[in-house]
Amino acid sequence: MKCSFQDYLSSYRKRGLELLEKTGPVTGKYPRSVATTWSLNFDQVERISTAAADLLRFSALLSPDKIPLELVIFGAPELGHALSKVLAKFEVDRLTLNEVLEPLTRYSLIRLNLEPEGLESQTYNIHRLMQLVLKEGMDEAIHHQWSERAVRAVNRAFPIAEFSKWRYCEQLLPHAQVCAALIEKENLKFPEATQLLNRTGNYLYERARFGEAEPLYKEALEICRAALGEDHTEFATSLNNLARLYAAMGRYGEAEPLYSHAAAIRRLILGENHPDFAQSLHNLAELYRYVGNYARAKPLYHRAVEIRGLTLGQGHPDLAQSLHGLAELYRAMGNYTAAEPLYRQALDIRRTSLVPQPS
Repeated sequence: MKCSFQDYLSSYRKRGLELLEKTGPVTGKYPRSVATTWSLNFDQVERISTAAADLLRFSALLSPDKIPLELVIFGAPELGHALSKVLAKFEVDRLTLNEVLEPLTRYSLIRLNLEPEGLESQTYNIHRLMQLVLKEGMDEAIHHQWSERAVRAVNRAFPIAEFSKWRYCEQLLPHAQVCAALIEKENLKFPEATQLLNRTGNYLYERARFGEAEPLYKEALEICRAALGEDHTEFATSLNNLARLYAAMGRYGEAEPLYSHAAAIRRLILGENHPDFAQSLHNLAELYRYVGNYARAKPLYHRAVEIRGLTLGQGHPDLAQSLHGLAELYRAMGNYTAAEPLYRQALDIRRTSLVPQPS
């Protein structure tokens, strides 16, 4: 078009496919644009396999690179009847996944990245322009439907952010972040949206990526407030997550009212002898210890130890957590005699409950 790259890029960001379709190829005799060609290929895939076409629609709403095949398997129940039905047989017939992927690779609509280690490391890519073609072909209702399906599917696949799952969490992270943008853009307010934002935030928290976690936790809190109300345990969980983040960042003044609010909800809904209420007491005790308010921390630690010992048992790691916190408090106060047996008790519990036992 005889313009600078920057001018073209600026126009493309505003006009998208309209600009791509405006002029045809300038070499050869092929009459159709790239966008039209891909649309024709997609139409052909849809005639062959509805499941494959639906997988492509799902992929259009994710990050384009390194989409895990495990995400497709775990998320299939949320991705419409056709894909769900085909992949329901995956555990007994692993070739069902290949049957869905084959039309897409045949028409070069995705590129598989197959590693020898197994399914957990296998991914595929979809071209960004292919994503644009697919999204431009969706009306508002269909785009909203697939946005919701994408959020539910990624939420179903996103694991608890424990160390053994970090590699898979990192694979899913760019797709979860795209879903976070969809949640905001499409105004998606349902519990799975809150769960995905919290799970993604939890992984980022564990990796000390606090700046990335904060907006996710905040959005999760607001969606939970709208979808479930403030008298719900999930709302307490969202409050607790944001408070924990602020505490880790040293923003104790912002963390305290959130921890207190979460504790009040859990006491009201779950009762004063519930392990989740004990967790809230422990969190507040930790906060007060960090800021040097030992007088407020001490009774909270003792009550958390009492509840956890009664409800979880004397060998539970959560009890060890509160025993260790109380020992840290006594050490900070210079009461080493009181601290030592608590440290030893916490150590014994962790040695027994966390170290694998010989078979």
